[in-house]
Amino acid sequence: MKILVLFFTAFFAISCSTNNPSYVSKDYIKAIQEDDIRRAKMHVYVPASIEKNLSKEELGKEIEKQILSLKSGIDDIKSWEVIKTQKIGKLVTKVFMQCNNKDEKIVDKDFSVIELDKTYKIILNL
Repeated sequence: MKILVLFFTAFFAISCSTNNPSYVSKDYIKAIQEDDIRRAKMHVYVPASIEKNLSKEELGKEIEKQILSLKSGIDDIKSWEVIKTQKIGKLVTKVFMQCNNKDEKIVDKDFSVIELDKTYKIILNL
């Protein structure tokens, strides 16, 4: 019984630490830097009003295009940290990040993150 309780406690702690707006934003940047477009796409949410106007193929191309356009701006980032999160309404959180590039210049990035079914996704406006 104790092992079962320990297992569920560990599982809950791990799942909570990776399922939040800050983690999703950091992992999104990391995935893009590592050219892991599939992983970056997993963190993306496209509003239904946009999604309904595109075929699945067009939507995939537009998402990839947006991700690749962000890549050029973060390729030289060596470190990043979340400096602030701000709840906007019931489901959306704005995540503000400070990124340091290889020349020690600071680049600010921010993402709007939505919670859907207890999962966080970065909102892409195509």
